[in-house]
This record gives sequence, C-alpha cells and structure tokens, in this order.
Amino acid sequence: MNNDKTTYFKVWWNNVQVGQRFQTKKDAEKYISQMRIKNWEIVEFNSDLAVVNRWTA
Repeated sequence: MNNDKTTYFKVWWNNVQVGQRFQTKKDAEKYISQMRIKNWEIVEFNSDLAVVNRWTA
C-alpha cells in the first residue's frame, strides 16, 4: 500500500469513462459543463485506485 495521499477524479457518463484524469473536482465539473454531459458521475480515486468518493447528476 502506498502512502501517497494524492487523489484524482474521473468523469463517467453512461458507465463509460470520458475525458482524462482531473486533478480537482472543480476541473471535472468544468469539463462536464463544457461537454454538456447529462447523467454524469464524478469518481474520486486515491493512489491505490480505490474509490474515495463519488458524486452523481
């Protein structure tokens, strides 16, 4: 297990990951609004690829 506390965010739409890895939730939200994605989910991962948190539309 890695002690790196860095987390990153990915955007999912219709169960498919879209966009790239985002450094902040705000960046992910900006991408969603620019792409006009509906039914989105933002998933926050830690450095061990475990889900830390998630937000849905």
